[in-house]
Amino acid sequence: MLHKKIIGSASKLMLNKPKKCVFSITNTCSMRCKMCYNWRMKDSLLTLSKKHWIKTVKDLSKLKESEILLNIIGGEPLEIPYVFDIINIASKNNIKTSLTTNAYNIDKNLVDKIRLSGLDTLCISLDSLDPNIHDYYRGKKGVFKKVMSTIDMFSKIKGPEIIIQTIIMDKNLNDLPKIVKWANNHKTINGVFFMAVMKPHFTNLDDNWYKKDKLKLWPTITQKVSKSIKELIDMKKNKSKIVNSIDHLKVFEKYYKNPENFIKSKYCDVIDFGIYIDSIGDVFICNELGKIGNVKTQNLENIWFSYETLKVKKNMKKCSKNCEFLINCFYRDEN
Repeated sequence: MLHKKIIGSASKLMLNKPKKCVFSITNTCSMRCKMCYNWRMKDSLLTLSKKHWIKTVKDLSKLKESEILLNIIGGEPLEIPYVFDIINIASKNNIKTSLTTNAYNIDKNLVDKIRLSGLDTLCISLDSLDPNIHDYYRGKKGVFKKVMSTIDMFSKIKGPEIIIQTIIMDKNLNDLPKIVKWANNHKTINGVFFMAVMKPHFTNLDDNWYKKDKLKLWPTITQKVSKSIKELIDMKKNKSKIVNSIDHLKVFEKYYKNPENFIKSKYCDVIDFGIYIDSIGDVFICNELGKIGNVKTQNLENIWFSYETLKVKKNMKKCSKNCEFLINCFYRDEN
């Protein structure tokens, strides 16, 4: 196999297998989110077919060392009819699955399909318990109402675990503890996962975007961020449903104080942890250093153990830039 050829030139660290994989299966989305412009990027003729995604799932099952989590995102992944085939094949290959949704299109029929698919975790975006704030950030009226109706439908069946996913932004700082308290008292909600707001996807904004933020994404008062996050840390210590570790919450506080200060004490530790595949099959382990291959024409295992991947990993060890992979998607504690 190709990876055996590079054993002599790569350290054990470089040969570790991924623990998490993200499939971004579509750019299609009915939302107009302030923090994401995927919807501007229409799916092209290059978009992977059902056949390619299923082959990639099978390749992933051969690549995994023990457990691996497959997170399916978009766009809005539930707008792709064969997403349930992907989940089903992953489940049959002992791959744990999660899917992130805005919940806008979920009805009783979709709830039933989700239940039967074998999905382990459904992550539902919810940025505020105030409908006006949530709908503002999602760019569409009525989204909050659909989130609540979706949670209600899942409360009546035995389905996947439900995780609320909340992005920390300027308008929702006061709501963060409220979301946790609400989740703690809701039998259907299994957890709340917080994420840091990053430079909006698919925009031409530069790295100083947060200094001239017109979308009201970046918190303007640092002390207010610290206050909310400290409250979340206290709640985490008292057995709340917060999924993030205490260290992860502390990283958020550090990041919001100065997003240009590297959050890690040494180097990027995403190196041997995560793998990201976009809608046209390009494979990334770093969103700054370019793709390492494409699953349309290459086997995933050969991509992972290629010279190109090794080269990117070595460059990642020199990187000191905070990014989506490091802070959100593939975050892990240093200790």
